[in-house]
Amino acid sequence: MAPSAFRRLTSSAAVLALSATSALADLSARDVWADWEGYLTATGYTVASRETATSDGLRVDDLVMTMDLPEEGRILITLGTISFVENDDGSVSIDLPSRMPITIDAKGADDEAITTRIDVTQTDIQMLASGTSGELTYDYSASLMKVALVDVVKNGTAMPPESLSFSLNVSDITSTTVMKTGEGFRNYAYDSTANALVYDLRFDEPENPDLVTLSGGVDGISMGGVVNLPEIADPEDVNLMVKSGLSASGEISTIGGRMDLSGQEDGEPIEVSTSSESSYFAAAIGAEGFGYDLSQKNIAVNVAGGDIPIPLTTTAAEFSSGVFLPVLASDQKQPYEFSFTLADFTAPDFLWNLFDPGGMLPHDPATVSLDFTGELKVLEDILDPKVAERMENSDETPFELLSMVIEGLEVAAVGALLEGSGELTFDNSDTTTFDGLPRPTGVVDLRVAGVNALLDTLVAMGIVSDDDAMGARMMMSLFGVPGDEPDTITSRIEVTEEGHVLANGQRIQ
Repeated sequence: MAPSAFRRLTSSAAVLALSATSALADLSARDVWADWEGYLTATGYTVASRETATSDGLRVDDLVMTMDLPEEGRILITLGTISFVENDDGSVSIDLPSRMPITIDAKGADDEAITTRIDVTQTDIQMLASGTSGELTYDYSASLMKVALVDVVKNGTAMPPESLSFSLNVSDITSTTVMKTGEGFRNYAYDSTANALVYDLRFDEPENPDLVTLSGGVDGISMGGVVNLPEIADPEDVNLMVKSGLSASGEISTIGGRMDLSGQEDGEPIEVSTSSESSYFAAAIGAEGFGYDLSQKNIAVNVAGGDIPIPLTTTAAEFSSGVFLPVLASDQKQPYEFSFTLADFTAPDFLWNLFDPGGMLPHDPATVSLDFTGELKVLEDILDPKVAERMENSDETPFELLSMVIEGLEVAAVGALLEGSGELTFDNSDTTTFDGLPRPTGVVDLRVAGVNALLDTLVAMGIVSDDDAMGARMMMSLFGVPGDEPDTITSRIEVTEEGHVLANGQRIQ
């Protein structure tokens, strides 16, 4: 992915935390509790508690946090008692309860009242606050964190425990979070690691008894990021928050990922398992736009059962995708990016045997890759819910495409290769020349290799007739010219300002 815009966005968020290095200073227990309250309130929670001064700090009892959800729902988190103990070195120790119950009330299909209860338990918790009242550093560790589903109640009736269960265990967690407050903003930067994460899900809907089990985990995980919250913090109006100064970036990376799924499809058992050597995900949002990057390395997927007569295995060296889009309306042009890569993908031998039993085609791993950038004009705030709702029910788009630069295009499979690059600009005042699309102007260069050899093989296999192969070759000769190497064709496709389409200087439209 061309990372310029995405990196600008993540960098702008990170700059806000560059000075987040708390100096050693005397903190009071009340300073730390005030920071907690400010953070929770800024993120949308309502906090209720009783405070009692102690000989060595502050005790907060009956601590309950609630947050309203859209469409008549809420989250309730019960923390009970937390003690803030002032240390001789100016830091404050925070004694957290080992159990934290969470209740989620929501509306389901047909206005079902659904209550979900979850327990979060932690072992060997340690948390220490240091720094100053305007810039606190929190160091946290726990040998184990468990998240477990207690029950789900629909319209007053609890689902049987054997119908739905979920657990998540995270071991050897360490994290450091730096909280900064200033005039009209709250900023925090965090960095955390864990040795392992394991999850397990079981679901068996009573009305349609098809048991589904899902389990998996990773052998190592690390996370980090920076968030800048403006004084106006309303989680239900992201558009307003971005306009008010919200910026956030974060990333998560894992090693040794795996997942196992078993269930039924039309009454037949099916099993799916996946694994990867590593994975990475990063996302950022701010006034400049929204973006994400994700990737997985050395992936394997195994499928057995259902309509598949024999087990299938596919692998890939890499899967990655990235997007960056501006989100706020502006009269100025703004950058966008898109990328996609599936590298060294291998198809199962079973499929090759179906289509190529004689092994006449090259069975080399296939690669598909596309990377382009450009500029567009955002006509309306994309994150505005009213804009999104209107666009969903119409053919309108909230932006005008101004330009596109094809940084790279590659399709490699069965011995053939397509490569391309190019640059186009678009005239949005002319949507008739190209049937509703803004008229492009520019050049795209393409190179194809190995197509004639592929056609010869397909003819020998009986998949393509001689006439069809001849027609394909005539079409390639119309659009392309022989390249410098054997069995290669190059083509320069040009769209002029008059709307004419030229292939190697010859007009074809």
